[in-house]
Amino acid sequence: MNRQEGLRTCRFLFQVGYEFHRETYVSSVLHETHRLPPPFKEVVPDDLILYMKSEQEFYDFLTQKIGINFKDGRPEPGERHFAVYASEEDGIQVLTLDVDCIKDEKNPFYNKERAEQAALGFFIVKHCSTSLLIEMVKRGMLADAQTKSLLGEERGKDIIQNNWKFLIEYFHKERVD
Repeated sequence: MNRQEGLRTCRFLFQVGYEFHRETYVSSVLHETHRLPPPFKEVVPDDLILYMKSEQEFYDFLTQKIGINFKDGRPEPGERHFAVYASEEDGIQVLTLDVDCIKDEKNPFYNKERAEQAALGFFIVKHCSTSLLIEMVKRGMLADAQTKSLLGEERGKDIIQNNWKFLIEYFHKERVD
């Protein structure tokens, strides 16, 4: 997804006008966060992340499974790959960049070659909340993240995997315990 498609998806997400009682907006081109409606984890109790192939699929999920009614805003037609995560602390987050870098057996968009080149971006650029990033690392969902090393690809992976807490603290400016 390029920057313009990401912006269009973000505009759609704002247009639908989520009406949660405890609304919190954290906006950037990279993610949108909204306060979590209570039934979300009841609908998807075991999945850390849901993968969506279009705005329509996300809209249908919110209206049919979560029960949110929207006054305005309708999804744009066409295919857009994104991921949805929810927690009580973070609310609902929609990830629009580098979804194909998330190593998850339920991720139909996962691309190992692309992940080896771009998954490092999760640590350097804030694609999602720090709590989601930490959980993805713990579950091995960013195991392909690497940097270039003169000692080879494995050493490049080791550098990232052994220093991920430092990378998050340095680039995201958030403490990792």
